[in-house]
Amino acid sequence: MKHPFLFRAPFLILIVMLSGCGRIIDWGKCNFYQGIEAEGIPSGVCAYVRTLIVYDQFTTVGIFDALWLSDEVRAYYTQTHAHRLGKNTVQENNLLRRLLAENEHYLSFIVLSLHEFPLGEPESIWSVMLEIGDDVYTPVEIKPVELTPDYQAFFGNRYNRFKTAYLIKFDAQDNNENDILTNQTRCMSMRFRSIKKEGVVTWAVWPEDAHNPCNPCATGQCCLPVNHGGCTPDCNERDLVGLQ
Repeated sequence: MKHPFLFRAPFLILIVMLSGCGRIIDWGKCNFYQGIEAEGIPSGVCAYVRTLIVYDQFTTVGIFDALWLSDEVRAYYTQTHAHRLGKNTVQENNLLRRLLAENEHYLSFIVLSLHEFPLGEPESIWSVMLEIGDDVYTPVEIKPVELTPDYQAFFGNRYNRFKTAYLIKFDAQDNNENDILTNQTRCMSMRFRSIKKEGVVTWAVWPEDAHNPCNPCATGQCCLPVNHGGCTPDCNERDLVGLQ
């Protein structure tokens, strides 16, 4: 008769301890300085992050997380970076001006890829291209980069030690020096292509569309699953619709 009690004793002790968890947490907060809650990451950032997961049957053959460094994202970055480093308004504005000037010449993206699938090398399995309407553009630069804490936070838990970050740039003008993004451009896609597989992530070009959960770049479907690049995980489960 003693053995069943001895077997249950640890579980009874655990239940008693858990019932006082709230008090333990309160005690910890009172005795260990928790710091001051910072402003955090602007909520609008998530509208510019896309994730693509490609499978070969049950095997993952590619995971790509892409952040378009649009004018709005540049502004978000400047805001969080300046706040974190204690920059004044003049310094913040100077940084933003430099970043926006770069956007006049390039369409830039930060892309995370698994270490085993490097990008931009002669032996890379995956290639990257930009599609706007019927036009396809190849990168002018792909290089691995160390992300600042701000950009790491923009990616959230997508950024981890298993992935390499790349800065990918495309010319903002075509061969005739015309902007490839115009007032009539609604959608822009980045295509990842290998010999056997390919996948696409898409952005709405203008901010008013980017923040619309049913934007015109969702190919007629509201909130595509995150692995198809149509939405962020912030979409409600009821909003997810399958692809045909």
